[in-house]
Amino acid sequence: MTSPIKLNLWVMPNAGFDTQRVLQKELALFHRENPGYDVKLTVQPWHYAWDRLIAVAKKRDYRDPPDVVQIGGTWNTTLAALGTLMDVTDLLQDTDRSDIVRPVWNYCYEPTRTRAFSLPWFLDARVLYYRRDLLQELGVQPDDLSTWKGFRDACERLHNSKLGKKYFALPLPGQKEGILIHDLAPWIWGAGGNFISSDRRTAQFHESSALKGMDFFYRMMVDHLIPLSGRDRFSTGDFFSGQFAFQISGVWPINTYLNPKYAYYQPDVARHYGVASFPAGPAGQVTYLGGSNLAIVRTSQHPHAAWKLIQFLTSPESQVRHCRQIGMLPSRYSALETLLSSAPASVAETFRQALRVARTLPCAATLGTLERIMGRASRELMAAVRENRYNEKVLADEMAAAAKESDYVLSLYE
Repeated sequence: MTSPIKLNLWVMPNAGFDTQRVLQKELALFHRENPGYDVKLTVQPWHYAWDRLIAVAKKRDYRDPPDVVQIGGTWNTTLAALGTLMDVTDLLQDTDRSDIVRPVWNYCYEPTRTRAFSLPWFLDARVLYYRRDLLQELGVQPDDLSTWKGFRDACERLHNSKLGKKYFALPLPGQKEGILIHDLAPWIWGAGGNFISSDRRTAQFHESSALKGMDFFYRMMVDHLIPLSGRDRFSTGDFFSGQFAFQISGVWPINTYLNPKYAYYQPDVARHYGVASFPAGPAGQVTYLGGSNLAIVRTSQHPHAAWKLIQFLTSPESQVRHCRQIGMLPSRYSALETLLSSAPASVAETFRQALRVARTLPCAATLGTLERIMGRASRELMAAVRENRYNEKVLADEMAAAAKESDYVLSLYE
């Protein structure tokens, strides 16, 4: 009897501690259709994932090196430039490209957009969740949240009210530590700023428009509208745990936090949640679009089998099942519409509008490295907030230093 082809799949904790159980269901279906394959699943914490993928790029020894890896979409270009990922351009001929949400193709290709190295798996299209009951008590209308000023005024009203003793205004999104480039992006774009120049040669996030957007965001921490607790941690809980009135998020937790059978279900949140577009800044309405891709490691001994696994996991049917369990949005239009059909019409339309105004981060070979540089700068700015020494000069100096480092990195690749 022929031995099964063994594949190693690395993913992040997309469903928290439930990730193994959720994804093993999909892998069981894959095995039923492909009995000649044996997939070993490893869950890598987000905090370590980048370093471990870089170790793969450097060909360091692993007892079970991966064949297929989940990567943050912003990592695609850098990992491709480092030679970590296999070129899948020719394999994409079998993929219905028209069914894939168009903007996220930016996260599949290298900068010249001639070669692809991954395929989108699920999306992160940021919208604003809010509590309708709390807004009513505060005398705030949902339309008041449509601009930066209106949104901040609502946060201040909550903070200064008796409700503020029980509810916080806004947590930071995501399960990763600190403030990410993803979190800053819609504020930078909304103020008219950019990250890098169109020729991908120089950083621009230290220029006045970008600084204006970032300052608006950090000021919300300074003024306790985004609460901080402890030495370096954000306050516990989030919108879906019932402790916050707002949350900027790309999740769609119809089968998790909004499901009565879910362990952490909060009835008040499920009954009273609303969804609005990301507030419009001085330069207009824009939001961040990200997500995760699946890629084949260049050293895989079974690339065709690995691609078959990726095709299965990114199929519309698998995406619907998987995204319902992890509370994210599918990367295929057909799967997305299937998922949104279970939502109230106003909620579904808000997510569709988010995709219409969404932007992706620049397609630069160094994007993964720039993300790390920006993350380090953000940690310094958070420290300044906690130590009551944040001001516009501190922000400008920190971003100027990060831009100088980024310009050097850009000069090496672009």
